[in-house]
Amino acid sequence: IFMLITTMIAHPKFKPNKGFTLIEVMVSISIFAVVATIAVTALLYANRLNQKAQAIKLVIDNLNFALSGIVSKIQRGTLYTCFDGSTSPPPPTGLDCSSDTGLVFQSPKPKVLETPKTHAYFITTDPTTGRGRLMVQRGTDTPVEMTVDEIDFDLTESYFAVSGHSDLSFPRVEIFLKGQAV
Repeated sequence: IFMLITTMIAHPKFKPNKGFTLIEVMVSISIFAVVATIAVTALLYANRLNQKAQAIKLVIDNLNFALSGIVSKIQRGTLYTCFDGSTSPPPPTGLDCSSDTGLVFQSPKPKVLETPKTHAYFITTDPTTGRGRLMVQRGTDTPVEMTVDEIDFDLTESYFAVSGHSDLSFPRVEIFLKGQAV
C-alpha cells in the first residue's frame, strides 16, 4: 500500500488538492448571500415590530396616567354632571346622565374663603387634525389636552355617565373611552 501511495504522488498527472475551485467558491458565496439577506430582513422586521410595540406602550402608559389623574379628582369631587364635549362646560348640578362626551364636577374641598372650582373632562375633535382628544378644563381656564397626539378617541363610542345621585353614598361615574393609536 505504501508503494501505491508513493507512486500516485510521484505520478505526473496526479495533482494534490491545494484549494477550492472557482465554482465551489461562487456557490458558497451565493448561499452565504441568501442566508445573510434573509437574516438581515428578519432583523429589520423585528426592529420595526419592537419600535411599534414601544410606541404603543408609550401611548398606553400616557393614557393610564391621564385616567389615574381623572379618577383621583373624580373620587374627591361633588356635583357630577355630564355635558356635550363640543360645548362649554355648564355649572355642575348633580344630575344623573348617560352617554355624553363630557363630565363636569365641583373640585374637592376648597380652601377657606375660596369659591369651589369646577373640573371638566371631555372628548372633543381637534380642528386641525380631526382626531378625538381628551381635554381637561379647570374653572374658566383654557382647556388643556391630556393625552399624546398618537391617540385618536372615537367620539361616537366614548362617553361619560353618572348615576346614583339620589343615594347618600357617592354616585357611580362611568368612563368609557374607545379609540386607537395612530
